[in-house]
Amino acid sequence: MADRDRVSDRALEQGFEPTDVSPARVALFGVGTLVTIALAGLLLWWLVGIFAGLTEHGPASWIERTELVPQPPQLQRQPTDELELYMARERGILTTYGWVDRDAGLVRVPIDEAMSLLAERGWPEQDGAERGEP
Repeated sequence: MADRDRVSDRALEQGFEPTDVSPARVALFGVGTLVTIALAGLLLWWLVGIFAGLTEHGPASWIERTELVPQPPQLQRQPTDELELYMARERGILTTYGWVDRDAGLVRVPIDEAMSLLAERGWPEQDGAERGEP
């Protein structure tokens, strides 16, 4: 109480603490914190040991025993040769006559011939229903 007498009433009203914190209590709090951290570490070490022991058993199913090997990528063996074959096949479709649907009477004409016919005859007229008009 002697410390309280040395402090003015105004300082006490403003929240001044007339006494200091005990160093022994601060040290005790620090030791308690370190002990708690050490106990938590020991508990975690013990739990990890238990759970690691649970996973040391062999595979549970045939899926885990099977080694999975991914398939190799599906690459073209000769990309330039395959491109040439593709382009030749497409060029053949564009430059030759052939049936698209024999039963319906649809034929394929060479693209040059089709463009000439279109330029000569014009675009075929359609009725309004086919063009999407109301």
